[in-house]
Amino acid sequence: MVSPEELKGKLRPAVRDYTDTVRKAAEEQGISPTHEVVVPTEEGGTDLAEVPVPAQGLEDLVDYDDISHFEDCAEWLVESKDEVPLTRTNTKSAYEYKFRSFTNSVFNYVGSYSFDEDAYEQAFTDKIGFHFDSSLTLDILVPIPGLAGNSEPVTFTPQSPEYRDEEYLLTVTSDFSLDRIDAPEMAALQNKSLKGLYGEPTKLGWEGRLRFTVEINNDATELHVLDLLAEQAGDISVNIARKVVNGLRLSEPQEDNIWFGPIFALRDDWITYRKGAEGVVRVRRHPDCDIDYRNIHRFSLDEIGARSFANAFWEQKADLLTSETFDRPIRRYNRTYLPGHTEDHILNCHIALESLLMKGAKGGTSFRMPVGAAILLRDRVGDPIDVYYFFDVLREARNKIVHEDKKVEDINAANLEKLPGYLLQETDAGERIAKFQFVKHAREYLALLIKEYYRIEQEHGLNIHQANQELVEDLVLSISKEDEPVEDIFEL
Repeated sequence: MVSPEELKGKLRPAVRDYTDTVRKAAEEQGISPTHEVVVPTEEGGTDLAEVPVPAQGLEDLVDYDDISHFEDCAEWLVESKDEVPLTRTNTKSAYEYKFRSFTNSVFNYVGSYSFDEDAYEQAFTDKIGFHFDSSLTLDILVPIPGLAGNSEPVTFTPQSPEYRDEEYLLTVTSDFSLDRIDAPEMAALQNKSLKGLYGEPTKLGWEGRLRFTVEINNDATELHVLDLLAEQAGDISVNIARKVVNGLRLSEPQEDNIWFGPIFALRDDWITYRKGAEGVVRVRRHPDCDIDYRNIHRFSLDEIGARSFANAFWEQKADLLTSETFDRPIRRYNRTYLPGHTEDHILNCHIALESLLMKGAKGGTSFRMPVGAAILLRDRVGDPIDVYYFFDVLREARNKIVHEDKKVEDINAANLEKLPGYLLQETDAGERIAKFQFVKHAREYLALLIKEYYRIEQEHGLNIHQANQELVEDLVLSISKEDEPVEDIFEL
């Protein structure tokens, strides 16, 4: 097979001749197009710059029917009898079109209608050389809108590095990195923003990001079609981003500003060569991603939170994010992050908790759910009695929302005085639930219970149903039969 070095050497004279033709036409017509782009600055920020983009003026300079500069190189490839993986048909006309398109892109690497050896070398590597490789590598960047730029950087290892379908094998070849969006990355996002794909990244709260590298092998053909491979990388990256964000939410359940944005497939191009900005191959917008900034409060992952997520959660518990056993409660848990009424968030928390605490239970929720929650969380909280009273109020709030069509601010539950003061607000009519704090607290207990059931499954081999039957049910029944005071439940 023809090597990339052979092709580069054979193509160089044709590129020079074509460049001379275009340069003369540009000088005669006075055409020198420019475009406004975002570039990184030496200070670590970004700025708008007017830069020459010669490829944009070629339609006025070249009649492609008169172009014959690439005939010899194309004929040489055809006569070589090698199927060079540059085009689908490997015909002379297909090769000519490929070489002309490539040379048009070289002008942007140079920044003018002239030939530059270094620019030619880099353009060849970026635009043609990768077709000769057995795989294609793309960097994936996913904005995490709620993650503030002053958060502690986090690096953690993918637990499922390979993703395969009938045609593609995709391998995550790097660690996952949660960090601040740097200037070259931000320039890439802002350049796409200028094209109207979304609003200004900084106004959307895109300060932090998830980044990793994907290697893609196409089993069907050696020809790499960049758009198709970038689309495949985007598809698996949606699942990865969802898993990471779900992990962050379960790891830090009090925070309600954690989302993921569109998927950006990055690869070097002319703006990388000339201005140091990242090059974007493709943007993948998914219904689950967030492109509307939802809250002015950002989530800062401090050093303790970073270690807790990377070590205590991701290394030990991340499998639960793809477990069918926990799919339903996690889906309900995630709904509490969506915009909506507080009453809906309370109901979603209650439904998720029922799918855990009531699975395999023998009886209703009026006593069983608060006691079961307190039993399971007794080693995870300061005082399990606080858990009991919170769940008792949660149950009563749920009933009044469902059966009496009450708003949260109108609920006056029996054991409100047992709740911590920050979950309450004082009104003229007495104490009422502080709805936002109450939902955050319910979400925190739900996250703790999901992790506790997962621990039981891993350490004792008991699913949720079995855990309730073997670890919780007897104690719940013994308490209800003896009518023991709540304060004495955990004296044992």
